[in-house]
Amino acid sequence: MRAQDYIQASTYVRVREKSFLTREQWERLIEAPALEEALRVLQESAYGVLLQKLDDPRDFEKALVERLEEDYEEMNRFAKDPDLIRFLRLRYDTHNEKVLLKEHFLDASLEELIMPLATADVSAGRVMLRDADRAFSKPEHIQKAMEAYEKKRDPQALAHPLDHHYLSSLSAMADKLGSALLKEYATLQIDYYNLLTLLRAQGRTLDLQEIDPLLVTGGHIPVETLKGLFFSSVASVLDAVKRYLPDALVQGARDAYENEQRLSALERAFDVYILGAMQEGSQITYGPEVLFNYLIQLENEVRNLRVILVSKISSVEPARIRERIRRHA
Repeated sequence: MRAQDYIQASTYVRVREKSFLTREQWERLIEAPALEEALRVLQESAYGVLLQKLDDPRDFEKALVERLEEDYEEMNRFAKDPDLIRFLRLRYDTHNEKVLLKEHFLDASLEELIMPLATADVSAGRVMLRDADRAFSKPEHIQKAMEAYEKKRDPQALAHPLDHHYLSSLSAMADKLGSALLKEYATLQIDYYNLLTLLRAQGRTLDLQEIDPLLVTGGHIPVETLKGLFFSSVASVLDAVKRYLPDALVQGARDAYENEQRLSALERAFDVYILGAMQEGSQITYGPEVLFNYLIQLENEVRNLRVILVSKISSVEPARIRERIRRHA
């Protein structure tokens, strides 16, 4: 990818960045006493036009998804290499594959869980799973996921082959695109997955032999190092990976876990670090990284909005909402 091919796109993105919610709007959203008041705050933002289309304001999820769809479509129009945008949409394909396989095995419709931002045709996916005569033509990762489920009869068992395919595809696409920032994103995602997989496996009391096929190569942390930490505490694991990961990431993860004693705290710490690391794209005058960073920040904004609005329905206290959202600054 050539940076000069993205001069016009980068200029457009700089304008679009001004539509992000301000710190003052975030505070008003968090402090809003109920959903109705929070939605009134959003009416003053770029989401206002989308919310006005809704018959029922509680269907705010439609407005959030539409915002993402509009911007992904616009960024795809500007991208010289379509893989730049597909790079971020790969995870939606993986999400939908998990949903379709659960539909298939549970014989139940899960249409409400399908994400429209995926690139693969959902209807074609359903047909492929239903048609026994086409079993030979199923992608390898789908076949492995089906075999994993049939072996354990556990819907969660099918996730690992799909996640492995996603992470390997992400890494390969980053190499193809030739961006150091995208490569670092893919590598950190593998580390993120491996660490959480290791620690969750401890909680499920799996054998060491069972953890081996669950880990993915290609991260900063060697798989053999992770396997050697299988019987270590969370604090010991984080201490041991210091030499492989950025200091800020490890310290943030350790502080978060010590404060909450929950793996979800580690997830948030990773998300916050990656969000900040990808903001390097905002410092570049022009280039594909500018588009990539914009979409990363937009996705995080939508995720935080979803947390806040759902919390308002459940009357969650503002202090607890602040703990749940991901913000780099």
